[in-house]
Amino acid sequence: MSRVNRGVRLAVVCLIAGAGSLVAATKPDPKTLVTPAEASALLGGSVTFEAHDMDKVYPGSLDFSYQTKSVRILSVAVDPLDGPEKLSHMKRDLKEAHPNAKPAACSVGDACFMQGEDLFATKGKWYIHLSAGRESKDKIEDLARKVVSRLP
Repeated sequence: MSRVNRGVRLAVVCLIAGAGSLVAATKPDPKTLVTPAEASALLGGSVTFEAHDMDKVYPGSLDFSYQTKSVRILSVAVDPLDGPEKLSHMKRDLKEAHPNAKPAACSVGDACFMQGEDLFATKGKWYIHLSAGRESKDKIEDLARKVVSRLP
């Protein structure tokens, strides 16, 4: 292998390794995106936090939930890449799965819609999905605005 090819290969490896650390450096703490107090207020009781490790599938992503003892759950998924594309795909997939359901408009981030009690939004390249059940449907948009404002 020539010196040029080895140098190019080394540069590519360094770029790939650097990209992973860049995503990790900008990855927010889930408990700052949605605080336990905010989750408790939304769900109406004391909450337990649980993080789900989706980073291997979606690098830089956050997937977590808060749950009350009465099993009311706030689920939050945040992905730093391809938000507008993912939002478009989600809208398409939901329309195919539920042809008679009409997504509702909302005012979170750069683009947003609600389907049932689920809220889907983008901020730049970030993709955001929040769900907390029918009981919290009227409050989820306010919480989503806070999440979006806390993203880098």
